[in-house]
Amino acid sequence: MVCGPRIPETDAGAIVALASALGWPILADPLSGLRHGPHDRSGVVDAYDVLLRDPSFATRHQPLLVLRFGAAPTSKPLSRFLGALAAEQTLVTTSAAWPDPELAVARVVMGEGGDFCRRVLESCSRAAGADAHWLGSWTTATRAVRATIDGLLAAGSEVFEGAIAQHITASLPAGALLMVGNSMPVRDIDTFVASSGRTLRMVANRGANGIDGVLSSALGMAAVHPGATCLLLGDLSFLHDVGALQIAARHALDLCVVVANNDGGGIFSYLPQATLGEVFEPFFGTPHGIALEPAVRMCGGAYTLAPSLAALDDAGAYTLAPSLAALDDALRAQAGGSGLRVIEVPTRREYNVTRHRDIVACALAAAHGEPREVARAS
Repeated sequence: MVCGPRIPETDAGAIVALASALGWPILADPLSGLRHGPHDRSGVVDAYDVLLRDPSFATRHQPLLVLRFGAAPTSKPLSRFLGALAAEQTLVTTSAAWPDPELAVARVVMGEGGDFCRRVLESCSRAAGADAHWLGSWTTATRAVRATIDGLLAAGSEVFEGAIAQHITASLPAGALLMVGNSMPVRDIDTFVASSGRTLRMVANRGANGIDGVLSSALGMAAVHPGATCLLLGDLSFLHDVGALQIAARHALDLCVVVANNDGGGIFSYLPQATLGEVFEPFFGTPHGIALEPAVRMCGGAYTLAPSLAALDDAGAYTLAPSLAALDDALRAQAGGSGLRVIEVPTRREYNVTRHRDIVACALAAAHGEPREVARAS
């Protein structure tokens, strides 16, 4: 089963029940609602974004049938995997738009996912499920990847955006709503944040232009969500919709905004255009050098900088250690309702790319039973 974004919360129980009865793994997008919550998560696979980067793993895990729910998944490795499959794929959706950009789906069932699963479960309750080895091969690899990722994130020497995503998700109170910006934030959530039993709703504006109106959307959600509301986004998304900050002041809204500021478009450093040389920075990296604090203060918000602290290691070289205490304090304060709070966490694009690739490589090695040390980025 593949669960993409925008699955109604009421469908989760029925989807999990059917997967459990059949012995199928659930590849759960972080925006699906299936990765977090009190439901049975023993069959949830949350490391597919890493595992499916490995051609040998993808080859060994070709399914005979795929049952899909929700919108197109966030993960590019998962989308490529689905697009290349010979297996028949059935998509259950209420969307009037065609939700399959890879054109891999053979059958579309128009209807509620929960109702579909309950009807199928009734009709196949006596049927034999899948071989237990099939589910175990997914979940065992997932546990190995997760343990490696968690260990490496805890041991980082500099603030890494994947660690920010993990830190925020773990720090928010139960019942919180986390809106995630497009480009790297939602991908970092997908790659680096594990499944958990905490009630946590994640949403994002997944569309053609991912930086449009992100602050405005988050403020709208803060106006109606009964619990804590947090937004994680990049600096370009923040600046693109900076005029929305006045909405919080005018309507006394409670929203905690965490800005991972790498002074530009971080996602492009992962793409082929990163090799273009001197034209990359002005046209793709797009550094701006703009201070965020004045705009926040102008609109009556509280601003906090979560800096990196320079430290001298035993070898006499300078390293950077993360200081996320300010982030923790702001998240705790926001849980009780304290207006607009913006926390800026400076990061480096070059370090993010190197660290990301090293962690993924180590996690894949662990899935193969071949532990290796992560390279230390300068």
